[in-house]
Amino acid sequence: MSYAVKSGDTLYSIARTHQLSTDELLDLNDWDSIPTLQIGQIIIVKENTTFQGDSSDDDDVIHTVAKGDSLYSIAKNYNVSPADIIEENDLDPSTGIYIGQELYIPELEENETSTTTSSVSNEIKKHIVTKGDSLYNISKKYEITPQQLLDKNQLPKNSPIYIGQILYIPEADSSVNETPLPSTSEVKKKTPPAIYTVLQGDTLYQISQKFGISPQKLLEMNGFDASQPIYIGQQLKVKNDQQTIIPPLPKKEDKTSGKTHTVNRGESLYAISRKYDLSPAEILSANGLSIGATIYVGQVLKIPSQKINIKPKVTSTTSKNEIRVYTVKPGDYLSKIAQQFDVTPQALVAANRIPKGRIYVGQQLFIPTKKTTTSTNSNAPQTPIKQAQGQSIYELSTLDGQQLFSKGMYNRIGSNYNVHPQDLANVQTRLIQLKLLSEHHKENAQQLSNNGSSNISGKSIPQTLSAIRKLQDRYRLNWWVGSAARIEMLGTSKFTYGEIVPNDVTYKFLKEYSQYTLKFPHPISGQTQVAEFSNFVYSGYNQFYKGVGYIGKSFPNEVPISVFREAGLSTVLAEAMKVVSSHEGNFDAINSYDKAFFSYGFIQFAGGGRGLAPLLARMKVIQPELFKSIFQNAGIDVEYTTRNNDIHQGELIIQFPKKGTLKGIEAEKELRNHHQMYGPFLRAAFHPELIKAQIIQAVKAYASPALGIKLSINTGQFSQSNIPITDVINSPMGLGFAIDMTVNKWIVKTGEMFNNAVSSLCKQKGWHQLHQISMIDEREVLQEIVRQEGGADKRVADRGNSMLTSGLSYTKSPNKGQGLLA
Repeated sequence: MSYAVKSGDTLYSIARTHQLSTDELLDLNDWDSIPTLQIGQIIIVKENTTFQGDSSDDDDVIHTVAKGDSLYSIAKNYNVSPADIIEENDLDPSTGIYIGQELYIPELEENETSTTTSSVSNEIKKHIVTKGDSLYNISKKYEITPQQLLDKNQLPKNSPIYIGQILYIPEADSSVNETPLPSTSEVKKKTPPAIYTVLQGDTLYQISQKFGISPQKLLEMNGFDASQPIYIGQQLKVKNDQQTIIPPLPKKEDKTSGKTHTVNRGESLYAISRKYDLSPAEILSANGLSIGATIYVGQVLKIPSQKINIKPKVTSTTSKNEIRVYTVKPGDYLSKIAQQFDVTPQALVAANRIPKGRIYVGQQLFIPTKKTTTSTNSNAPQTPIKQAQGQSIYELSTLDGQQLFSKGMYNRIGSNYNVHPQDLANVQTRLIQLKLLSEHHKENAQQLSNNGSSNISGKSIPQTLSAIRKLQDRYRLNWWVGSAARIEMLGTSKFTYGEIVPNDVTYKFLKEYSQYTLKFPHPISGQTQVAEFSNFVYSGYNQFYKGVGYIGKSFPNEVPISVFREAGLSTVLAEAMKVVSSHEGNFDAINSYDKAFFSYGFIQFAGGGRGLAPLLARMKVIQPELFKSIFQNAGIDVEYTTRNNDIHQGELIIQFPKKGTLKGIEAEKELRNHHQMYGPFLRAAFHPELIKAQIIQAVKAYASPALGIKLSINTGQFSQSNIPITDVINSPMGLGFAIDMTVNKWIVKTGEMFNNAVSSLCKQKGWHQLHQISMIDEREVLQEIVRQEGGADKRVADRGNSMLTSGLSYTKSPNKGQGLLA
């Protein structure tokens, strides 16, 4: 078998594509040394392929599709048309080409011309749809009308076109009436496949456009609603049984004027309807289009001559003159559209019967009048949210020293000082609360001070001083003055072992260290759940000493593997994710002390404009009633935007008692100080459906990006970029660590760590070929990352070593990670 060299090819890349070594490729072509390749040069890539100089005309030229190839680029390389390749290989343009596919390249004869319909020399013109084409610009190029182009190709008026599609071009002077129609009542058309398998990057809207049906119809045909995301590998019905295309028949005279309008770039249905003093619904009705239909550039629309009696499915109070239609644009979301038209999101949902409030780009929405606006609006951020009932079920108690030390301290406490009796009494009470001093100590301040009339010698209170030292040791109080950042955070640099000085770290800790107990009912059983947490978290990442760290009690290990699988993870990756969560927390874990302001959940979905708000948005979309009962009723809500029919970004909206409503990062910062409002987050983590929402969001936000990392390996003699990480790292252990680092470092730093470790190990081993690199021991890679990065970042060291001892398999996947994510 032969191969024609194309732009960007190297001897190594050609050998790898055809599963050969460079030496085997040199032998097949009888080369003594590595040649300089020329574009279009024919080389042998398989044994038993005849190749004799110029006699290669008798051989088939076969091109193996590589990454980045398209029909257009392949055709251009071989100086043929995409249509010729499609016909030569009997391809269905709607299915596209794939990496590794072998395509036969047709040969062009010197006197080759286009096929003719008869002895007349008229050519049958064909056009291959390329990126950016529309019916309008294609018809303009060939000096015909869009309708003639549709008729010539027997396409219905709402049919979209797609890249790679072959369109037959009618004569420039031909008319619609001259196009012959079969005499049968039905015209059978070559239809797309009945089942379509979802590919990476697909959206519901893109698939619906590709097969010429509306997104609503696609949902109906497959028996699910817009709240259910599609996933890679999912098989969708894309046509009804016995689908045929009915040719247009002469219609009886109707109420149209014979006027038509050709849609131009940038025009919307609303703009066109205003131009002709009509409503969008009237134009839709005149053209037999449904509410969800989209219009396209070059489409010919019939314009009715008079008002048509439209009965919109909005409410009984809406008249035809009040109908407004809005086409959803990228970046739109229900609250934004509702605010634009001064209606509520609920009214939009009710008027358009939107499943669970999910909208998509291109969808046309009827805008109801204010008459149809619902009287209640608990979901809308601009309306006050009832929170009395929601907050009352969360019981918070706090143990701290604020009241004891409300007046400060009079003097130092230490063995070399005279101690004020009130200072000593307050300190002893606090030390007893912290269980560092016995209630039965014999150093009563009142007795030692002659009933409070004089100071007390520090040498007479050894038990109290011992308890102070225990306090300083147990809570490592000297650590808080060990860096300039922590000194600035606490507002003091003073610390003396065995003593308390007014306003030093020990005093500040005794006063402000808080132990919180939060009680709330289980969301299903109603049984009381108890969460205990405290501030002054001993962590190098602490940037807010009043913040807390709570690891939680809703354990991932108690969740069945089936739940992880339903969320899109394979069994092996579910086990890896459980190990990752052991480094982060449980489903009810909370961290409010580091730079992320407020993090929550088993993967610690971070605030600061990162993963926290999208997680709450996922809960709101998947379980709106649960979200309302747990979060909204307690004053916590979220607004979000979508991209590619999925949650993109979000923003918290929280109503604080006495503080009012705050949004975004300001809401997250304030949330840190309102410990009672931690309750809804903790309670949600005990409901199976909201647990599943956490897992689904973790897959989308961290697991999927981690598995999509591209490596750049350089061993000195070998250098290649854009290598999928799963070509090299594909065991549960290796991928689990990649996900863990993506959670904490994101994909750029994670990719860099794997690049450096793999490159270094392969250089040491003398491995300079990709097939060797792909077989690297993944345990050694993790050990090398710990060696290189662990000294400067304890988190990398701890989590790398934890993965190495986790019991996860380090056996490589023969499928290179395929099938780990749905």
